[in-house]
Amino acid sequence: VKEHANLFEPGDHASTFGGNPFACKAGLTVAVETERRNLLKQVRIRGTQLNEGLVKLVQKFPNKLKEARGIGLMQGLVLHDEISFTANDFMHHALNEKLLVVAAGPKVIRLVPPLIISKSEIYQLLKRVESTFNNYY
Repeated sequence: VKEHANLFEPGDHASTFGGNPFACKAGLTVAVETERRNLLKQVRIRGTQLNEGLVKLVQKFPNKLKEARGIGLMQGLVLHDEISFTANDFMHHALNEKLLVVAAGPKVIRLVPPLIISKSEIYQLLKRVESTFNNYY
């Protein structure tokens, strides 16, 4: 098998469909819509709102949460090492609150809402995180 590893030179193997017209049009459409909707500005605003709300939750649950961290709309809550539940446990309970989160390791709850999330939807997300802590922990 080792002798076959030398068959390709850099640049020989590329994406089969990477440069096709459909993929190019899709990428261009995303760029145009991102600009037209002023999406990056909205992401910064909503990301700040989300982070501020998560920091308040850390203050409300200091025995469970160590910190809030992240950038833009990719945010996380870090659980204290000594607590008995994991981010995966939280993820399962959050589903009961109609909240979809992701475990990013055993002690980080990752929140990655859609880029088009509204101010009121961020508020609902934060309330559901709080409800998950209140109802299960």
